[in-house]
Amino acid sequence: MAAGDLTIDRVAGVTGHRWVVEGQAEIDTTRRAFAIGGTGSFVHTFNGWSDDDAALFEVDLNENASATATNGSVAIMSGLEQVNTLFFRAEMTL
Repeated sequence: MAAGDLTIDRVAGVTGHRWVVEGQAEIDTTRRAFAIGGTGSFVHTFNGWSDDDAALFEVDLNENASATATNGSVAIMSGLEQVNTLFFRAEMTL
């Protein structure tokens, strides 16, 4: 996979309008937006981890790559130049 790629592995309803999204994103030092839900959804939490040593990363909830409010998206960038896989679990409301 290349930087900027996104894979959604699982989407599951929890209760009511609350949903969990699990997947992986390929990140590097370029700030990129990943749409993990529709614009009618709101991301509440985002937990990320990596097996590729990308332990240093920044995530902004409900923003696009230009730091403009965009519901359902997360803007992510890594502190490492090489491409790394970031696994994530996010909770959102629809």
